[in-house]
Amino acid sequence: MSYSQEKQDIKKYIGRAKIACQKKEYLKIFSAAVSALNIFIHAELAVTDKHEIEILLSELMHIISSDPSIKKLLPANFSYKKGMEEKLLSLFDSLHFKLESAMSQAQKNKTRSSKMELDTLLLDAEKLLDESNVPAGMKMLQKAVDNFKYTEQALLIDVGRRLTKRKLFSSAIPYFMEMIELYPEYTSGYASYMDCLEKGDYHNELEKLVLDTMRKFGATESLWVRLAKVYSFKGQWDKAYDASNTVLEINTVNFDALKIKAVATKHLFTSA
Repeated sequence: MSYSQEKQDIKKYIGRAKIACQKKEYLKIFSAAVSALNIFIHAELAVTDKHEIEILLSELMHIISSDPSIKKLLPANFSYKKGMEEKLLSLFDSLHFKLESAMSQAQKNKTRSSKMELDTLLLDAEKLLDESNVPAGMKMLQKAVDNFKYTEQALLIDVGRRLTKRKLFSSAIPYFMEMIELYPEYTSGYASYMDCLEKGDYHNELEKLVLDTMRKFGATESLWVRLAKVYSFKGQWDKAYDASNTVLEINTVNFDALKIKAVATKHLFTSA
């Protein structure tokens, strides 16, 4: 690295540290200061360039030590003097590590606390639903969704499943719909949504969802079985026959497809 480049890099990191000070982004302050000091210590700068950088470092250290939150972490009567760069590097590197560790632990504690809050809401909601207090249970579930749907990707599916299990199909559907809107690529939720529609006899909605899912993710054996079942529920025996045939082209021993095809054949080809 050229002397000119070293000087530019040191000034760049000092500038970043100053901006971080203004924003009170403490990790970035120490990270940038460490980078600037590390380059400065190992650089072979011209006397004039070195003097210029020392002035900039002095300004930076004054800004850093003036911050009340940082001042608590620094040694008593801290001030920058020429020649103490290696001590500063060691100090700031240590502070960066400690602050990073503390912030990481704080985030873990926050996540743990949030998880406990969510679990409590869901358990309380289930208890209310099991006691047939549906309005109160739904209110509790909605609170969980409002608070955590953007951080817990599977929450909307979980809520939909809980409601489906209790045969509250019309209440479950909006949560599955919101899941598709927020997380359209989260494929595991589609099967649960289909289960809800199938168990609730929402055959037209199920047909549309299966076809949309086929277009989006590709037609699989299980989706063709779903479609064959829909057509059999709707009494559309020609479509049920074709869909079950498609399943059997994929898997010749699929029990559901064999059963649906047999019933469709009876309706289509057996004389009255």
